[in-house]
Amino acid sequence: MKRAITQVALITLIGQGFGLIREIVYAAYFGVSHEFDVLNVSLNAISSVATALAAVPLFVIPWLTSAKASGREDRFSQILTAIVLCLGVVAVPTVMLVELSPKLVLATIAPGIPTTGARSDLALLTLRAMTPQILLYTLTYVAKALANLYRSYTVVAAESIITNLGIIAVVVLGHRLAPGGGIMYVIAGYYVGLVAYCGLCLIAAVRRGVSLQWRFDAAVTGELARSVVGFSLATLVVYLTPIIFYRFASTTGVGSISALSYASRILTVSIGTITSSVMLVYFPRFTAALAAGKRDSVGTELYRVTGALYSLSLIAAVLLVVYGEQLVSVLYVKGSFKKEAAELLVSLFPYYVPWMLFYPISTVLHHMFMAAKRYLLILGIDFTSACLACAAGNLFASRGVQGVTLLISAHRMTVTLFMLAFVSRFVPFGPAACLRALLRPTAILVLWLVPIAYGYRCDRTVLLISVLGVAATLLWNAYGQYLRPLQAGDALP
Repeated sequence: MKRAITQVALITLIGQGFGLIREIVYAAYFGVSHEFDVLNVSLNAISSVATALAAVPLFVIPWLTSAKASGREDRFSQILTAIVLCLGVVAVPTVMLVELSPKLVLATIAPGIPTTGARSDLALLTLRAMTPQILLYTLTYVAKALANLYRSYTVVAAESIITNLGIIAVVVLGHRLAPGGGIMYVIAGYYVGLVAYCGLCLIAAVRRGVSLQWRFDAAVTGELARSVVGFSLATLVVYLTPIIFYRFASTTGVGSISALSYASRILTVSIGTITSSVMLVYFPRFTAALAAGKRDSVGTELYRVTGALYSLSLIAAVLLVVYGEQLVSVLYVKGSFKKEAAELLVSLFPYYVPWMLFYPISTVLHHMFMAAKRYLLILGIDFTSACLACAAGNLFASRGVQGVTLLISAHRMTVTLFMLAFVSRFVPFGPAACLRALLRPTAILVLWLVPIAYGYRCDRTVLLISVLGVAATLLWNAYGQYLRPLQAGDALP
């Protein structure tokens, strides 16, 4: 297990590094602009729907595992056929809706972007060009589920590497060979990357012995469709929530969506990499333990994972707030990305701190809810939180893109608190246990705040020593208090 986490984390980290290079390429060619706003709105909408559809293969992995373990290839093929049919029934009408009514869709998801006039042509063209990716995404995630089922974790984790390499290659070569293609090169790059990754996953699954046969069974298809509705709706609400934030950001001026996108990439590299790597390995482990009735051991592991991830997120938050300006200057300030855009981006980081601290906790709890098959509860929590975000959106958006950033952090805090209130129903891990997991790392940070503040006022060397000191202390605490006992299987103290 430790080796699997290490391999997945390393590959994911490399993939996120390529994602950061992709954003640097975007910054050089597009900067903070209307063109990049349009690209992000379209990409966010398409990927949100596609990722929600990808929840279906993830949900059915236990079914496929059972059929595989029992040696029933006919049952395996029937389930696989049912997955493809269920995804197609939703994906095809969605694509047709966007292709036939792009103005309506764009006005709904980004009212700040005009749907008439010269600027509207680019927005509508981009949305329609990217929509067919939904079909490609669904096929890709089916292949990804098969590769994950046959324990090809390295192939599964290589998604970011392959897709980002495709985008970077097409954008850079396109601009060098035929300048003027703009964001159309980005769209073409996404298609190239997805096709390559889908093919790799299918090859990995076939080499491991998967049987790709078309066997339709009405009973199996109907059973799957009924079982997956709650899970799919819950996932859909989760991944459609970012559209709410982009909707409000589109009303705060040109470039706001671009700034949120660049900030999101930095946060994903710093926090999302480790969180997603750990949960990719621990989600099947949580699922198996809950199915076997080992609630106490799950609660113990949940305590350890939460504390470790929170410690790492504290380090990332300190580094981003203290050295955010230097980081943005090194990464983004080149080409079309001007100094004014850098100042806008840096101003968002303090408002993202609550999000950085609560994101790992909410992600772990979300996977725990899925492992316990509490899909309707996830749907209720996320839907309620999204409604609260919509209700407060105009109030936050009145403060500009910084207000929208604060709305994103407030939403993440709301989701986490709701989940903590309900998780103790099926796992011995409630608000009190979570507070215990967070107390020690928080106390360490508080003790280091005085040297950090002194370094800010007096000397850069003192500031650097203080930041390195808090990072080293939190890392040592994360390993000794959470990670080492987790690997050893020690009881909760």
